[in-house]
Amino acid sequence: MMMEDFRVEQESLIRDEYNEEDNSTNTSSNINTNYEKALSAIGFGKFHVLLLFICGLANSSDAIEILCVSFVLPSAECDLKMSSTDKGYLSSITFLGMMIGGYVWGSLGDVLGRKYILISALFFNALFGALAGLSQTFQILLLCRFLSGIGVGGSVPIVWSYFSEFIPKDIRGRMICCLASSWFFGNLLVILFAYILLNNFQININLFSGYIIINNWKMFMIVSALPSAITCVLLLILPESPKFCLYNGKTSEARKILKNIFVYNNGNSNSEKKRILNEILDDFKFSVRPNLNDTDDDTEIFFGPNRPTGLIKSIVQNSKDIIKKTKCLFGKTHIFKTTLILCIMFAICFGYYGLWIWLPELYKRMALTGGSPCSTNFIPTNGTNNSNQSSCQIDKSVFESSFISALSNLPGNIFTIIFIDKMGRNLVTCKKIN
Repeated sequence: MMMEDFRVEQESLIRDEYNEEDNSTNTSSNINTNYEKALSAIGFGKFHVLLLFICGLANSSDAIEILCVSFVLPSAECDLKMSSTDKGYLSSITFLGMMIGGYVWGSLGDVLGRKYILISALFFNALFGALAGLSQTFQILLLCRFLSGIGVGGSVPIVWSYFSEFIPKDIRGRMICCLASSWFFGNLLVILFAYILLNNFQININLFSGYIIINNWKMFMIVSALPSAITCVLLLILPESPKFCLYNGKTSEARKILKNIFVYNNGNSNSEKKRILNEILDDFKFSVRPNLNDTDDDTEIFFGPNRPTGLIKSIVQNSKDIIKKTKCLFGKTHIFKTTLILCIMFAICFGYYGLWIWLPELYKRMALTGGSPCSTNFIPTNGTNNSNQSSCQIDKSVFESSFISALSNLPGNIFTIIFIDKMGRNLVTCKKIN
């Protein structure tokens, strides 16, 4: 039903929207207007369902990789002789990597393209996520979690840009909220993986004459890296963002991608919609990047200079592009919005992850002590293992409590999908934060 609703809305808007003439003299604005018209002419269809599934899996895999450490904290305590301080380092090191990866990979996505930078970030995430499961010492585990965080930090921002650049404007809000809901499913998958691998049976695999030992929590980390690896393969069947192609002088490639999406969604039977789309694509006359100047912040963000040939020159030019785009974000045109969004994201992440990463550990302590998770009878001293070996086992109630906590996200996701386009982005965001 939802797909049919989207189709009806698109077809009712096409004729009125494209009879309007765009009198804008700004090159960037003209391109963006024509691009939005093309997306609306294509409409919502099978391609967007496939796109939502694959990007949703990418987003879920990021959630799995971030949140899996919440179950590692209580289960790896005895093996690695972790104190509460060590657990704090392990839970936070991923976010340090994300801060670095978000900037580097996110910037490369603007310069080199969305698709393959997203694939490389997910591969980086999967590689070091799996290697974390092979770690035999706390220090190696910490390093692998940091490097995995760099990959997660890269894929999180790119997947949203990549996804939204295929979605028609009038349903973009709802579709982005549907993508956001995939985080909820990633959360549920983490709990499912943990319940199966950390609760039901013992795993003891010896590799290389016992040099590498894989037990339950290590296998759990390896399995948690699989969704990222699977998403890397699935992304290969999707095209590059046509908007990125268009804004980087690859006009013919952008036209080809948009036509292929139209055919995939509508087939060749709808000749009228196809004619409208071809008329719009014929207006994509911009085939080279414009000249840049330091006074045009918006153009600076969207367009990049021509790519030089040669590895060293390319690296130097890409580095200059990244620095230039960063300066634009903090220039006078964008400084207020950039700072405001950074503050909002900091507050959300501090409140959500600051509590969520510790929930299974807190639930375990409550199950063992029968009351407060802060009981001094449970907390191990620094650098020593808790004498109570049962503290390294996760009680079944921990998974039940974690599952109930995860379900608390569902009403908010449903509310946002329904009301995002009716109430507006700002009001819905304020309601959800409150």
